Amino acid sequence: MIAARTIELKQHQLRFDLDAIQRIFDAEFVDRKSISALVSIGDESFEHPIYEMIRLVLLTAPDSKPRQIWNAIKTDFISGGRVLDTAGLVSSMDSDSLDWLSSGVRDSMTFDSFRVATSKIRSGKIKGKKV
Repeated sequence: MIAARTIELKQHQLRFDLDAIQRIFDAEFVDRKSISALVSIGDESFEHPIYEMIRLVLLTAPDSKPRQIWNAIKTDFISGGRVLDTAGLVSSMDSDSLDWLSSGVRDSMTFDSFRVATSKIRSGKIKGKKV
């Protein structure tokens, strides 16, 4: 007979195979130092939190496809790294939808809307504000 037992894992005990995660999610990992350096250059930024995450990925990987950007944000969310989602606004994310909290209001976006927004940000049809 198999008995169920509770185990306790501490954060420092967790290890992830980043190569395997990258293969599974088809995502490039974004380095916190790279993002910090790029943001400090004095570029434009977006008040919309998801648009800002898209912008950050495009700064480091301008040729990324929308699914790759989505997966980079998803990987950032799952890993808890908060390189892209620095404020920790994303509350849930799967392959088709993204939910976040902003100013106490819950909002969501489908991948199709995300794909359109990515295209508009890349083409300059949606503009951020200068920082």
